[in-house]
Parts: sequence; C-alpha cells; structure tokens
Amino acid sequence: MTHSREKGRRAEIELCKLLSDELGLTIERNRDQAAKGGADCLQLPGFAIECKRREMLSKPSWWKQAVEQGLKVQAEPIVFYRQSRNPWRALIVGMGGYRDVSWTEALDYIRDKLARLYGVYREAA
Repeated sequence: MTHSREKGRRAEIELCKLLSDELGLTIERNRDQAAKGGADCLQLPGFAIECKRREMLSKPSWWKQAVEQGLKVQAEPIVFYRQSRNPWRALIVGMGGYRDVSWTEALDYIRDKLARLYGVYREAA
C-alpha cells in the first residue's frame, strides 16, 4: 500500500471514530470504496462523507467528488479534511456551492439535520 493510501486509510479510521464518539452512532469506513466506489464513510443517515488528509488543499475538486458520490447514493455531500497539526474542518452545502466550516460547526450541522429528518437528538419534552 502506498504511503498516501495508508495515510488516507488512517484518516478515515480516525474520522469515523471521532464522528462515532461525537454522534453516538456507529460510523465505519467504506472498505469497498476502491473496488466499488462510494463515499469514504458509511452509516451516517442522509450524508455521503468524503475524508481528506492532505497538506495541499484542493477544496473545489474535493467538493466535486463529494457531490458526485452524494448523487450516486442520494445523500448530502460533506467533506471532512485535515492538514498536519490542524484540527478537522468540513465543507458543507452552502449557497451556490459549499461552505468551509469548523469541526464544531459541522457537527452542529449534522446534528440539526439528523434531528429534523430522523428524530435523532430531539430534546425530551
């Protein structure tokens, strides 16, 4: 396995664990993505997650890839990315394309959508 592929695999594992811990859901990496394609992480209802662990940012091409994956699985694209020694950030749907948001803003966005569409995180009455 090439260094960049291994780095990507480790990033996907890290991201899935962080999302699982934060959201209380089991989110796993898509082990079939190389053979069959598809988003990098699975089991987050309504979202097609792409994960990027790169030093050189290429947000427009990452967003294009995420949108294409989202269309295939009929889910909203979201790209999580991280550079060395920096926190995770995300690209989420925005006016006319995407918005670049912090990790916390991305989690709030996901929680809001899960609450609206699936009744997850609804506060007790």
